[in-house]
Amino acid sequence: MQHLSPRRTPLPMPQPFSERLFSMHEVLVMTGLHRATLWRLRRSGRFPVAIPLPGRRVAWRGADLLDWLGDPEGWGENRD
Repeated sequence: MQHLSPRRTPLPMPQPFSERLFSMHEVLVMTGLHRATLWRLRRSGRFPVAIPLPGRRVAWRGADLLDWLGDPEGWGENRD
């Protein structure tokens, strides 16, 4: 009887947080914000810009979220 070993395919390495794109749901869970609050902050320039995706979806860059999470109150100040 021949023994067949499973094919060893390397698992993909997870992307670092700063390089990932995060969905609306992930951002709401991560920040604890309500959807309306998130959009209100975005419109006033106090939350990072979302990236439009196909199918009326949006995502946020992890690096932008890290910056915001580091200083939510002062994030929009002194921005270009």
